[in-house]
Amino acid sequence: MKIIYSLSGQGFGHSTRSKETMRHLVAKGHQLKVMTYGQAFLLLEKEFETWEIPGLTLTYKHNKLSYFRTVSKNVINAGKLFSEFLKVYKKIKQFDPDLIITDFEPLSALAAKFLKKPLISIDNQHQLTHTKIDIPFKYRKELFMTKIVINLMVWGAKKYLITSFFKTIVKNKKAEVLPPVVRKEVLDLKPYYGDYLLIYEGAELSKILPILKESGIKCVVFGPHREGQDGNITFRSFNIEEWLKYLEGAKAVIATGGASLMSECVCLKKPYLVLPIKRQIEQVINAIYLKKLGYGDCSFGLTRGIFNNFIDNLPRYVEALSLAPGAGNDEMFARLDEIIEEISK
Repeated sequence: MKIIYSLSGQGFGHSTRSKETMRHLVAKGHQLKVMTYGQAFLLLEKEFETWEIPGLTLTYKHNKLSYFRTVSKNVINAGKLFSEFLKVYKKIKQFDPDLIITDFEPLSALAAKFLKKPLISIDNQHQLTHTKIDIPFKYRKELFMTKIVINLMVWGAKKYLITSFFKTIVKNKKAEVLPPVVRKEVLDLKPYYGDYLLIYEGAELSKILPILKESGIKCVVFGPHREGQDGNITFRSFNIEEWLKYLEGAKAVIATGGASLMSECVCLKKPYLVLPIKRQIEQVINAIYLKKLGYGDCSFGLTRGIFNNFIDNLPRYVEALSLAPGAGNDEMFARLDEIIEEISK
């Protein structure tokens, strides 16, 4: 089958999970063309025939998602996006795919409608729109606004395959919640509990450094801005091989609430202290459900009390994680194969 696989290019979450799905599709003998932009394009062009396309971006200010800046920036680029869409549309039409798969990328979804091609959505974002989410009332406004954006981005799919480390009840037969797709490099790790905490710098590092220093606990901090040693804290520039090595032996992880890293930590049974990006409701929901499951804790402003409570409860989190579903991509890939088989008939 000839398949277009299109994905959001912002960050590495979409590309790392999509890469595994793409490898599976190629191994099954499908002819694949990939469409993306940004960081994902740089990663995927090395392995797949990849077309670079324009993409929508989210804009942040002081670690908060800025709705105004996000909308204004993308409105300013709307003319360019439309012009580029016509080019993308022509390439897709020329390839004449049997199926289009999108991981939260809107141009491919739009092209699928124009060309009357079947569309499958594979992402975690549609868990917010196609399943019942249980969150405190104070987050309902953010959820409502985010649902509007998600529904505008990708709509009209034949099937919505939602990958998530937590289960929610679907609202319609088009949606299914499946285990997250985890990259092979993580599945191949042999996790153990070492003597250090692993911190990803996106987690408001400047605000939490004093707490980490005061704790005296060995910490390894990954980020783009610093290398070296400062007391009990080791700073590392981000490198995927180094990151995976430290992830394998971390006794716990502190980072923002991105679905991919959280899913990998659940897979590796690593307790997680989530510091969600404010106004990014997807991260807030991930944090809430992680805490509900007993896999860790969450905080919007880390305090010494919350940190110490997290450390004191590590054994309890490890026990809860030991009962988490087993890792692996087989269930997701098997379901995708079944749907493709149905479409091909």
